[in-house]
Amino acid sequence: MSALRNDQILEDLYIPDTSHVGLGNLAKALSIDQDKLIRALKVTSNADELDPSNLAMRKWLIIFNLIIELIQQTEPEINKERAFVKIRRWLNLPSIQLGKATPLQYMLRGKTKQVITLLEQLVST
Repeated sequence: MSALRNDQILEDLYIPDTSHVGLGNLAKALSIDQDKLIRALKVTSNADELDPSNLAMRKWLIIFNLIIELIQQTEPEINKERAFVKIRRWLNLPSIQLGKATPLQYMLRGKTKQVITLLEQLVST
């Protein structure tokens, strides 16, 4: 089995045949309420999808890709389902570097820069 590309791991987030992330797909993948995502990503309440120009969504995708990179450093042959379990677990694990909050809590508060910085440090070590 060859290593999956990041886009293969994240493909279930996307609406088929588009470059848009489905809000419901993202909420389901992260096991969180869609209303929390709407507030965090600063979209209208009737939004069903997020186009790639949404800055907050781009930052979240950067975070997902960095987590995948971190996972693949130790498990290069990981499958998609297991990778997303690990992504969800990492996002919900309290971090000393984030004041014992979880990365997902930071993301939901719009503090993605801190999460990206933490991941960049982890990936580079």
